[in-house]
Amino acid sequence: DRPRRELLTVSYPIIPALSLVGQIAPAPYVDRYARVLGAALGPDAVTTAQAMAGLGYLWTYADLLEECRGRDSHLQGILQRRELRVAGASWEMRAAPESGELGAEIARFCDARLREMESDGSFGRSFATMVADMQGAVYHGRSGHEMLWRVEGRDLGGEWWMPRTAEWIHPRRFAMATDWALHIWDSSGTGESALTNVNTRSPFGNFPGVSVAAVNAIAPGKLVAHAPRITGSIPTREGIGYVTVWPACFKRMGVREFVAFIAWAARGLKKGTFDAAETPGGGGGGASRDNEAKLYEAAVNWSAQNAAILPSTCKLEVETVEGHGEAQQKFIDWCNSEMSKAVLGSTLGTDAGQRGARSLGEVHERGEEALALNDARTISETLRSMLIRPLVRMNFGDRAAVPSIVFDVGGAADLTALSERMERFVRLGGKITQEDARNLLAFPDPKEGDTDLLAITSGPRGGSINSAPPGAVKAPAVPAATPDAPMSPEDAAAPAGAS
Repeated sequence: DRPRRELLTVSYPIIPALSLVGQIAPAPYVDRYARVLGAALGPDAVTTAQAMAGLGYLWTYADLLEECRGRDSHLQGILQRRELRVAGASWEMRAAPESGELGAEIARFCDARLREMESDGSFGRSFATMVADMQGAVYHGRSGHEMLWRVEGRDLGGEWWMPRTAEWIHPRRFAMATDWALHIWDSSGTGESALTNVNTRSPFGNFPGVSVAAVNAIAPGKLVAHAPRITGSIPTREGIGYVTVWPACFKRMGVREFVAFIAWAARGLKKGTFDAAETPGGGGGGASRDNEAKLYEAAVNWSAQNAAILPSTCKLEVETVEGHGEAQQKFIDWCNSEMSKAVLGSTLGTDAGQRGARSLGEVHERGEEALALNDARTISETLRSMLIRPLVRMNFGDRAAVPSIVFDVGGAADLTALSERMERFVRLGGKITQEDARNLLAFPDPKEGDTDLLAITSGPRGGSINSAPPGAVKAPAVPAATPDAPMSPEDAAAPAGAS
């Protein structure tokens, strides 16, 4: 029964003060020293990182996945394609079933509050960017945000609690070293500057860190953690990254070989020969030591000069390579196709290949849509549980109906086909409510005072306005042409169906 503002400083065994309006888990300074493997990126590095991740220590593995993505434009492209399929989709807030006008009002309130979230130019995210971060869990297996809230007074007294921004939590900061539950653990310390880069006294610097579930049990809506089911493995092996890291690693090795091949093919193989019939006394007409040295110098510098003077006892040739590196290119293409299958479920979405066909491409597009629908559903469930429900509870009470967020990842083409099916269904005598139809077609609910868009039915030439509800704006119908009443030049120039 205590005021909600007093609950913000409730004691916690590890965190001395837990605040909804202030940040409790800022990014540590030492995170800027994330390991970069470079040329050491190989099977040994992958095996070591995955072994540590299997024990629940995830930071090295997270660094490895980021390096693979940052060095591979193909992997970056397909991951971004899957992420933006949901993050770039339009969305709406749907009231809970049978929640009445109050449920609709709560849905409108939540919709407006999420759209008001703003980026702070750093790690603070707007809602759209927050969703993109959450889709990153498809790759890493987990994502997280710390919600910062703002408080505004109500006209009739009391306070409104609204999310202001979402501070991104890097995947390397999560750990599962003691159990399968997510903890925020900055293992190297949580110092805030170069002068104090280590602070093991911080709750996030003490093993095993701070439990996400424990924080949300005290302050619901403080942390939003998304951990979707991707591979169906144990939590420390979740995410597509566990699958793509191997072809990404092998591709780096193949690219190195391809670059070496290109360098060799561009310069050619320089081959020098000389007559070794030189006698110890200097006779015999063969090449001397000095001749051999000049031959070697000419071979080394051949790429940088156009001429070389050689003794008659020496000869220099350049052998060019045959072929165009087909083996290396095929290996790189195979690695790309394996990553495309893992991320998008197919390859034709990114590379039609030599046997590509439109029908196959459409099948693969439907496969990508199925992935997007699943991604959108899991993100919707996480947002409803960890953000929307606390938002409703703080402002409307514990018994208020909680709305759901729905992302339109299907696209306009599918909605057109759906609308045609609905129209045919109604013509055959089927019944569907206005609310269900709007939800299925991704149309927003009408607001009080809005002017309705009137249906126009096609006639002999043009259209006629159907009966309209009271207060709707009517447009004049276009008169139909008859043999006895020919069209005037003005009517002939008007577009069909104009009103």
